[in-house]
Amino acid sequence: MVVVAHSSRELVKENASLRAPLSGAWLLAALAALLAALAAVAHIDHALPAPLGADAPPERFRGLVAHQLLVNLTSIGPRVAGSYENEVLAVSMLVSTIKHIAQHASPHNRIELDVHAGSGAFALSFMDGMSNVYRGVQSVVARVRGAGGRPRDRSALLLNCHFDTVPDSPGASDDGAGCAVLLETMRALAAQPRPLRHDAIFLFNGAEENILQASHAFITQHRWARDVRAFINIEACGAGGREVLFQAGPHDPWIIEVRPRHPVLARLAPCSRSALADVRERGAAPLRVVGGAGAVRERPHPRGH
Repeated sequence: MVVVAHSSRELVKENASLRAPLSGAWLLAALAALLAALAAVAHIDHALPAPLGADAPPERFRGLVAHQLLVNLTSIGPRVAGSYENEVLAVSMLVSTIKHIAQHASPHNRIELDVHAGSGAFALSFMDGMSNVYRGVQSVVARVRGAGGRPRDRSALLLNCHFDTVPDSPGASDDGAGCAVLLETMRALAAQPRPLRHDAIFLFNGAEENILQASHAFITQHRWARDVRAFINIEACGAGGREVLFQAGPHDPWIIEVRPRHPVLARLAPCSRSALADVRERGAAPLRVVGGAGAVRERPHPRGH
């Protein structure tokens, strides 16, 4: 029944029963179920495949080898654009690694290497029209192509990362991990037992922290830029967890459809967060969103498909 207190008198409505509040046992059970669900989600989200070592088949992605490459790069220390560490030591490490990969590529594929230096300028519309001027910024560029009589000028997939860092960090996540992953990806692609159907261009740019100077130099000046039809950018957004596919398209779903079926490229970002791309496309998020060890952005190149 329902009891209503009014002027020290109780008014009782017949045929109505008072409902007891939820018992403490039910509350504890609901809380335990919620915590168990969160723990399960966290376990699944952080469950990573066991990394392969140097004894794995050459066409497979070897995670332990990529980790050693990351150690070699970060041992240089901070690599600020224009510094000796960035312009000499880091470039030398990348060039020597790529040359070693080329020497051990399968006979069906070959690697072309170029150290590109560019100068230029572009407007920074988001900084009240300021201009970003640069001179002599370096990038290490490698192109993996199938051997044979195919024409030299053909479409390519661009894979990008950067090896420069901010002044006070060795850049393990931003973006040394991206460089290590792309070096190992290059090795695995070059070791494939059949010629690649399309070329893969690997851009290790050395001036990203200065607001994308080296990438601007490549796309506006390098002879291979006109062959790019789509690109994958590996960048850091945090310092832990698995790689996350942060943004794709949004008007080219074929990139999403092809990536999971590729034995090597699928390893770049096995986890996806499509909602993040929707948030950013609507202008509700800044350029960088924290969320995991890295973010992979897939975009069609504006020059065509």
